[in-house]
Amino acid sequence: MARTFTAVAPGIRFGVAAPIALVKEHSKEYRPDIDGLRAVAIGLVFAFHLLHWPHGGFIGVDVFFVISGFLITQLLVRDIDGGKFSYAAFWERRVRRITPAVTVVVLLTAIAGYALFSPDLFASLGKYLAAQAALVANVCFWRVGGYFGDGAEQNPLLHTWSLAIEEQFYLLFPWFLVVVSRKGRSFRQGAVWVLLLVSFAYCAWLTPRQTTTAFYLLPTRAWELLVGAVTCFGVSRPRAVWGQARQAAEVASMAGLVLIVGAAWKLSGETAFPGVVAAVPTLGAALLIYANSWGPTFPARVLALPPAVWVGKISYSLYLWHWPLIVYWGWSPLTQNIPHSKPVIVALAVGLSILSYFLVEQPFRRKSVVPGRRPLFLLGFGSMAIGVALGVAIWQGNGFPGRFPAAAVRFLDVKSDTPYAYSVGMDKADIERHTFPVYGNPDTNLPIHALVWGDSHAMHFMPPIDKLSRDHGVRVAQLTHFATPPVLGYVPRRQFSLGADAPGFSEAVVEWVESHHIDTVVLAACWRWYENTPAFRQQLTDTVARLAKARCRVYVIKQVPFPAVDVPRFLFRQTVAGQPTYMPVAQVRPDPADYEKLFTQAAAAGATVLDPAPYLTLPDGSIHLETNGVPLYFDAGHVTITGSMSLAPLFAPVFTGP
Repeated sequence: MARTFTAVAPGIRFGVAAPIALVKEHSKEYRPDIDGLRAVAIGLVFAFHLLHWPHGGFIGVDVFFVISGFLITQLLVRDIDGGKFSYAAFWERRVRRITPAVTVVVLLTAIAGYALFSPDLFASLGKYLAAQAALVANVCFWRVGGYFGDGAEQNPLLHTWSLAIEEQFYLLFPWFLVVVSRKGRSFRQGAVWVLLLVSFAYCAWLTPRQTTTAFYLLPTRAWELLVGAVTCFGVSRPRAVWGQARQAAEVASMAGLVLIVGAAWKLSGETAFPGVVAAVPTLGAALLIYANSWGPTFPARVLALPPAVWVGKISYSLYLWHWPLIVYWGWSPLTQNIPHSKPVIVALAVGLSILSYFLVEQPFRRKSVVPGRRPLFLLGFGSMAIGVALGVAIWQGNGFPGRFPAAAVRFLDVKSDTPYAYSVGMDKADIERHTFPVYGNPDTNLPIHALVWGDSHAMHFMPPIDKLSRDHGVRVAQLTHFATPPVLGYVPRRQFSLGADAPGFSEAVVEWVESHHIDTVVLAACWRWYENTPAFRQQLTDTVARLAKARCRVYVIKQVPFPAVDVPRFLFRQTVAGQPTYMPVAQVRPDPADYEKLFTQAAAAGATVLDPAPYLTLPDGSIHLETNGVPLYFDAGHVTITGSMSLAPLFAPVFTGP
């Protein structure tokens, strides 16, 4: 006898003998365990954004992609095979499902941005609003920076990139499915598999080379939705092996859950993602959906519990609301001193999501509001047009700076004081071609006296080094790359780094130093960005030792004090609120444990360690952030030209000797 269980309410029963795990809700096939899987997905995403844990919680979006591909393909295949597919009807369902809630959230996000955001952030929000309304938010975010970058926490619409991916996919996929279905079901399934494999291969190839591109754009994300599609094809076969093999279904279902949880636990923002590793959570979601298509396994029973189903039902609204709340909570001065703020954010997000579900989502989906298709499309296109127009107006209006005092707004104008001229990323080929910048004495017949090697924190030290090299009549070379420390053998995983090409670049740098008999080498980096491990410390020690063996004077520069907030915007907020314009010591992010060991070992290997902290801190340890109304930092950790020039005495030994 088939085993059964009660899921959402008495009378909803599931067995394993036939596909009766599909029950009716609003005359549609319904699986409560999939709503439970939605709850897992939104829970991971919300926890990642709010708590920064689990470190791989962002894979909840990948789970959503699989669920979406599965459910939408079911509807498409049913209508195509039944001869009743209509693109207009399909998009009526999409508009009713997606547009009303996102329109409300985006509109209120724009209103909150007007009240709270600085002009530069509000101008950026206008650009993002226009992109979201035009269904190209992912393209916009791809062009401006990465998902895990420092500016992400000041973009309340960042999460809409995934909505854009889905809508772009569903603009194309129904037509593709209609065309390939003309050749029969087997051809259709084969064509979808080919499309999946091509997209996955491209994703695997592109991710280590252009991680941000692979993360945001449809060609490298389509395969995740297609995993849901091919899962649907498997479910359409009642005699599939797991439909009758109970034990295999239990194992597969548990394996799917383990893959999702494991990915959330082990991955992080340092992982080159999506790439091949994205197959782990997507396969996990597919296994959970497939293995429970003919009857419940233990994971399905858990996922079908009423609390999980309830969260799954509001998961779309919860996804929309949670991120703007987190962003504005962190920005608004009104929320800075509220105790236990994280539970308050959760309560607000859930409360707003419930209201959104019942007052916005359900009335439109049940056609109690705007029942006709034509007025619905007019409303949808109208909201898009208004969103684009409003966003462009905010963007072109520079965020309406007249809302705030001029003294506060001045802090935001740091472009002219940002050391862009020194922000140069090089690779091994630049060393071989000698196409790297050299500062100081213009006489190319003179030997190069010193080399500055490091990441962007070496770049921001270049203004005083440039001036000092001219003052002393010597030549100084710069070999730098973003997020790539001056360490032999190390493979950085941060975005914009050289990645797997870093060891080759580092070796080429040292060989160039050895062959050109460079007198002095300056190693500088944001050391806290990299692994605080014995292995990394040893790699830096080995680098110093090899340079010392080449008779170089080696200087290791500690990173500047780390405010960990966008300094110009922090100064703006403090000025608007009438608060001090320094970073109190209690708010300064402490250095990682064992941080000093890195420099102790480097010194023991022959390096001279220089510390910029005394030049940028007050006697009590607070961080000095501005001088005469000019910011000393242009973001959360890089100094402006003014800030860098204040460090000129620090670098005097590089030119005069210890």
